[in-house]
Amino acid sequence: NNPSEWVDTHYWDGSEWKTRDPRPNDYSTWDPETSSWTWSVEDVMVDVRLMRDRLLRLSDWTQIPDAPLSEDDKMLWAIYRQDLRDVPQNNTNINSVDDVVWPTAP
Repeated sequence: NNPSEWVDTHYWDGSEWKTRDPRPNDYSTWDPETSSWTWSVEDVMVDVRLMRDRLLRLSDWTQIPDAPLSEDDKMLWAIYRQDLRDVPQNNTNINSVDDVVWPTAP
């Protein structure tokens, strides 16, 4: 028996140990008042924005005036970067960062 698995599927209600469903995703927390898993899409979106911001920083170089790119390539990168900025509002019904539909870099 794995102690971690046991803890994931049991909780103390104040008087006895009870069984619960396993944690449904990384963003779930146990709510002892309702005896259920809860989560906030806002917690997920914090991580989505962090990943999006990282991808934007990694592509900043493509928009500087002396970037070694053609004007067409700069435009493709600009479109990609706008798509990155749109990721949060285009992915509101997700359970984790893994569910995000990320744009493809040129």
